[in-house]
Amino acid sequence: MTLAGMGNVDKLLESLAHRLPPATDKATLRAVLQAARAALPKKMGKTKEQLSNMEDACIASLAQRIKQGGGSNTVSVVAEEAGRLGHASVALAASSSGTDATSANTNDVDAKAEEAAAIGLYADVDEDDIEACLARCIELLTKALMNLRPAERALRAIEGLMALLPPEHTAAELEGDAMACFSLDLLRSGARMASLASALTEGSAIGEKLAWRRLMGFFVAMPARLSKDSFGVKDSTLHSCREAAQHLGGIVALAGQPESARAALRIALPWLGKTPDASALACVWSTSLPVARVGLSGAALSRASLKRGDIVALLLLAQLLRLCRAQGVGHDHEHEELQGMLRSALEHSVDTAPMLPQLQKLTQRVPGQRGKALQRQLAVPRRSLGCAGMAAAVLQVMEAVPIGSLSAASITKLAAACGLPLDEDERVDQRLEAARARGSLFFEDVEGLVPDEADLEVAEEQSKEGVEGKEGKKRRKNNFDGEEPSVTKKSSKKRRHK
Repeated sequence: MTLAGMGNVDKLLESLAHRLPPATDKATLRAVLQAARAALPKKMGKTKEQLSNMEDACIASLAQRIKQGGGSNTVSVVAEEAGRLGHASVALAASSSGTDATSANTNDVDAKAEEAAAIGLYADVDEDDIEACLARCIELLTKALMNLRPAERALRAIEGLMALLPPEHTAAELEGDAMACFSLDLLRSGARMASLASALTEGSAIGEKLAWRRLMGFFVAMPARLSKDSFGVKDSTLHSCREAAQHLGGIVALAGQPESARAALRIALPWLGKTPDASALACVWSTSLPVARVGLSGAALSRASLKRGDIVALLLLAQLLRLCRAQGVGHDHEHEELQGMLRSALEHSVDTAPMLPQLQKLTQRVPGQRGKALQRQLAVPRRSLGCAGMAAAVLQVMEAVPIGSLSAASITKLAAACGLPLDEDERVDQRLEAARARGSLFFEDVEGLVPDEADLEVAEEQSKEGVEGKEGKKRRKNNFDGEEPSVTKKSSKKRRHK
């Protein structure tokens, strides 16, 4: 569809079609088009007027171009077109007045000016207002589409959001109101933001960055953090939540690499808590399953060098599967599919034999004859079980352990028995835990002061009891070289990483 007599508009729509993903919704198209119009220089007033007067027609044309496969995998296409339509015009205006086209008047060409401006990207946003934070990030990502360096701009926006809203959880957050504070509208905003972010990072190295993995974890965790009010009392409301969650999971699955998919699941699933209700489970299942298909596919695992966090993700998925089966969430064929992926990953991609002592301890929590049968099954030498036997034993124990008896720290401790190294994003998690235990607001100040998993689990139990015994004080003293916390522990919603 070509808009006759509107050459510049036609070129602009073509350039946008090269960058937007096929699943882009109408609201996102409208926002992108409005941002593109605002980015045009004054000299292109006629083009601005045409975009404004024929906005609906332009949106329809843009949607049709995207469906026709006008998309490209390179960032250079939109950069070139945006430069020709927008910044190049500014350059011409500057040259006509005797000013260098690469001066500060072009703004986006000056990298130092960009970095200085990035410092205040969220300066006027209330970090306690999640909706405002997401709205600002969407605004920044939308503007980045028309920038000469869209991926760099997107990365700054993502890093700023992750500083305001860290996706990693703590035991205190899981017990408080910070867990269930998201709404259906926020979930839809997350899907819109995920669509924009995937468009901006396609073909760039942003997908390999730590901030990207954390953002994916933030998205996957959103359904687990829906408030009970979000589900309402009507089936149609729950259906809307599940539909939005499935849409979000599909976007993350399309945008993420296997490594980022597994990291996202590890970051997100602890937010579900130990005993979620069926409504929350249904939404989390709808988001997590497509992401799991990306992270646990045979092709992905065949060339992967798994880290400890990947094993944590596998165990958390096994726990999710147990919860869904117990509450009738999901279909049987989906349960079988996920169980097959988990069994294959545990059998072929990691040595689970070192888990045996921990599994033997966990079987003691299983009541009745099933617990005794599991204890007899595991009371054999490791070698006699083999890889397939150990993989089956891990899943059987995760299936049999009473619901609510396994904390996130217990699962991390079980995964640590495999002896795999930490990944970069896991180190961020532990630095966060160290900072919070120390009473610091900035986890960058405690690099290297990482407590082991046992310490984190004990700290979690102490926070539940609201007391601090002698052993807890001694442990903290040993971990932090006798340094007492300088400030009291803050709420997770009141922190800003700089």
